[in-house]
Amino acid sequence: MGVILSIALVYLITDMFNTYMNIYNFATFFMIFIIGVIVLTGTFIIVQKIKKRTINKGVIAKTIFISLVIMDIVLIVFGFAFYDYSTPRDVPFGKTYQNVYSMPSQLNDGWKVSSLIQEEMDTLVYNTVVNKLVNDRSYKRMHSILIIKNGKLVAEDYFYNYDKNTPHDLRSANKTITSILIGIAIDKGFIKDVNEKIYDMFPEYQSLIDWGKNKKIVSIKHLLTMNTGLDCNDWDSSSVGNENKLYKTNDWIKAFLELPYKEKSGSQFSYCTFGEMMLRAIIVKATGTSLQDFAKEYLFTPLNITNYKWTTVMPNREDIGIRVSLTSRDFAKLGQLYLDNGIWNKNQIVSKKWIEASVSNHTTTTEKRLGYPKYGFLWWKNYFDIKGKHVNGYQAQGNGGQLVFVFPDFDMIVVFTAGNYGNPRMINGFNILKEEILPSIINNNNIN
Repeated sequence: MGVILSIALVYLITDMFNTYMNIYNFATFFMIFIIGVIVLTGTFIIVQKIKKRTINKGVIAKTIFISLVIMDIVLIVFGFAFYDYSTPRDVPFGKTYQNVYSMPSQLNDGWKVSSLIQEEMDTLVYNTVVNKLVNDRSYKRMHSILIIKNGKLVAEDYFYNYDKNTPHDLRSANKTITSILIGIAIDKGFIKDVNEKIYDMFPEYQSLIDWGKNKKIVSIKHLLTMNTGLDCNDWDSSSVGNENKLYKTNDWIKAFLELPYKEKSGSQFSYCTFGEMMLRAIIVKATGTSLQDFAKEYLFTPLNITNYKWTTVMPNREDIGIRVSLTSRDFAKLGQLYLDNGIWNKNQIVSKKWIEASVSNHTTTTEKRLGYPKYGFLWWKNYFDIKGKHVNGYQAQGNGGQLVFVFPDFDMIVVFTAGNYGNPRMINGFNILKEEILPSIINNNNIN
């Protein structure tokens, strides 16, 4: 019974990442079961000895049986306590959800709305996608999907009690916002260009750090493309500059500047959150205002983004926000801004020159799961091979499945938000595009 319950717990309360994790989780649950039986049996026998009662094989067998039953009950209670009772949508027990497409609502948020049919997209395919997000357990915890075609919002669905008014944690998609803000700061003359050196921008640290000749050449561009050459890698727990280590320092700017110089700047991609945080510090230093106020004045207000929330700030720096939460509709505006060469509502928010530089290939990432995509200025450069066609695009992306895909060839943006933090399901947005949306688009387009 313990084996059966342990297997059931693996299925019901774990995410079943892969075979290794399944075996590991099963072994953990079963070990708890066995240890519990041993402890209960041993405790009972000790108590019997203290009371000087007779202990024979029958008593021991009965004790083991009772211990097994108790641990069975413990595992059952554990399963009920930790089972995820949340559902994407309210569906009667035993029923399969069937989506019926409806056109998005027209709101006063700057978006024009249209229908899938009017923009020559397939409602059947879209309904299939939504059905998958609701019915297929391997696609759980997807919180929203939006499609913008030809500058119009044509599809919008939410799950798990999220809606169009709910700001969502964007995680590392915030890095793309930083890229846009750097571009605006350069356009406005606060920063000269991407070749400015960190050494020159932080004179107060020049006498405190052993810069050597190598660190002095690290530039804004190196921070934007994540190839500073410093020992800073969030995907390597042993890296000195791993973000979980630097967050604990009192002076994180000094801690970052003190990182060992590991390889030639510009030669190797290394995913480094604190390098991107340095860009935020540069914006604050160059503009003389907080990052939050700068973003509000030059990006959020021009994009008619009002429903947002800064959830965290850097240690000892209230003027440097880390994470901003946006609604899915407002998240999509970042993609449309780039698709329209920096223009929103006839206003040039960031220059076309910056847009082009941002989404150019500057380096190759070490992200194996996504096929080692290229990288721009804090924008990911993925492509898809669909039906023999090479589909180019770029995206903002954050842990858990926060994604804004931009496809210039199709004049299309696809947005996903999700809660799959640290879970392989965070790439489900890629799977939906590759398996459903892009093949459907290609059927109605001729792309060379």
